[in-house]
Amino acid sequence: MNRRKVLNRIGPLAVLAAPFGFADRRALSISVIGPAHAETAPPAGLMAAGPLPDRILGSATASVTMIDYSSMTCPHCAEFATTTFPVLKKEFVDTGKVRFIAREYPLDDLAAAAAMLIRSVGPDRYYPALEELFAQQREWWSPRIQPLMTFAIAHLGFTEASFNACLADRQLLDRLVQMRKRAMTFGVYSTPTFFINGEAVVGYRTIQQMESLIAPHLKA
Repeated sequence: MNRRKVLNRIGPLAVLAAPFGFADRRALSISVIGPAHAETAPPAGLMAAGPLPDRILGSATASVTMIDYSSMTCPHCAEFATTTFPVLKKEFVDTGKVRFIAREYPLDDLAAAAAMLIRSVGPDRYYPALEELFAQQREWWSPRIQPLMTFAIAHLGFTEASFNACLADRQLLDRLVQMRKRAMTFGVYSTPTFFINGEAVVGYRTIQQMESLIAPHLKA
């Protein structure tokens, strides 16, 4: 039996050796929503270098730094990425007001596989790949790995061989696990979770809500 048939039969949970301990992504429908609240005490070490390098958009001199912890299989993260973020990027990131950092927080093994893909395409293609995966989440979100492979080949520039090699990169997977554990020390337990100049905001936000959260941190 070739690797594709193996992947189809045992699925992403077994392929990735169940590193996060989630047996069924459908059981996460409550935890990914999370309570909507804000905390004022910035976690120590939040801005320090982590197991994987940060992918950063925006000016290094921006008065606001926003960190977005998201899971590739989270529908609320996809909604933020497709509705709120394009406007936020245009109004705040591209104008030098906000420095934006995306960090992976996989809630399940398929999300971990998708995160491995975007970490493998290179720094310049990270955000385009992230955008593509969120925009077409319904196309590849499946209990089977095959739809993700098909999507990665069609849209992200992978071949079957490079896709398999990516998922076989144990060091990359271990670093993603470390990133998730590290995020939990900052109080991240659901997605999306944002930090705006160190203040935690849990749950999906519209662009209007984001504007009101960012405004107090902007320099006059």
